[in-house]
Amino acid sequence: MAFNDVIGVAVVGRAVDLETLVDMDRLLKIAKISYVRIQFLGGLSVLISFSEEESASKFIDSRGLWGPWFSKLEAWKGQSLPLERVAWLKMHGIPLHLLDVEVLMQVGELFGKVLHTPKSVDEDLDLSFVTVGVLAGEAARIREMVTLNWKGRSFRV
Repeated sequence: MAFNDVIGVAVVGRAVDLETLVDMDRLLKIAKISYVRIQFLGGLSVLISFSEEESASKFIDSRGLWGPWFSKLEAWKGQSLPLERVAWLKMHGIPLHLLDVEVLMQVGELFGKVLHTPKSVDEDLDLSFVTVGVLAGEAARIREMVTLNWKGRSFRV
C-alpha cells in the first residue's frame, strides 16, 4: 500500500475554499503548526504529514484552530478518497450585455461547484473569454457548449 509510512502521522483535509487551499502553508505557519509536508491531493484536499503521531492527533483535536480552514479533517489510515479536481472553464461567446458574475456562476454550476469567478470583469482588457474555477468529480476534459437564453435569443457559449 502506498503512503503507509505516514499512516498515523498524517491527516487528510478538505479546504473550505480555493483561497484557503492556496494559503494553507501560510496559515499553518502563522498558527505555528509544526508539520513536515503538505501534499495536494486534487480538488480541495491535502495530505499534511507530521513528524510524530502525537502532533497529528493534537492537530485533529484542535478543531477551534482548523475549523475555519477545513470542512473535513481526519487521520490518514489508508482510506479511499473521492476523485475531485479543480477544473478551469475558459468560457467564450458570452455576449457583453450578459457578462456578469451571476451568469458566470450559473454556467459554472452546470459543471460542478463554483470555486472561483472573477470579482469583476469591468477592468479586464480581454473580454473575449472569462475563466471560472469549478470543483469537478470527473477526470475528463470539459469541452461542452451550453446555450444562454435571454429575451427570446439564444447564445452558444
